[in-house]
Amino acid sequence: MIDHSFNIKILEYSLPYDKNFFKYIKEYPLKSFEHNNNSYFNEKEDSELNEKVNGYIKSIADQNNCVLVKTWIQQYNEGQFHDIHTHGNGEFYSFIWYLDCTEKSSFTVFYNQGYPYILTHKFFSKPEKNKFILFDGTLPHFVLPNKDNTR
Repeated sequence: MIDHSFNIKILEYSLPYDKNFFKYIKEYPLKSFEHNNNSYFNEKEDSELNEKVNGYIKSIADQNNCVLVKTWIQQYNEGQFHDIHTHGNGEFYSFIWYLDCTEKSSFTVFYNQGYPYILTHKFFSKPEKNKFILFDGTLPHFVLPNKDNTR
């Protein structure tokens, strides 16, 4: 585990590769939006997806005293991105799990809380296969425009 501490911690883990899980995620139905492709706006929450993901991250969740509530998948084609945003109001951890990427895949950028009024620190997370990032959902973050069709 690597700890990228701001005012709030950003924890980085490496998870094992599982061919069947990777295939399941690659075949998961995503909707195409202007900025990325995702499953966030599915009309019904997919409990099977949550159950599968929870099986892989349970030890990390237990170690950090958190429970998986909602999972969605995002895929970025060339030029796609995600604007700066936060998740929740401080009650939730969020995570990013890079399952597929290349050297050209776009970084995720994190700012300390208080951005844009407090510009104390930012962290660039380079996508690496099976890297898992756990962070407080109130940290402002965004995804730079992607330079491949793999992320």
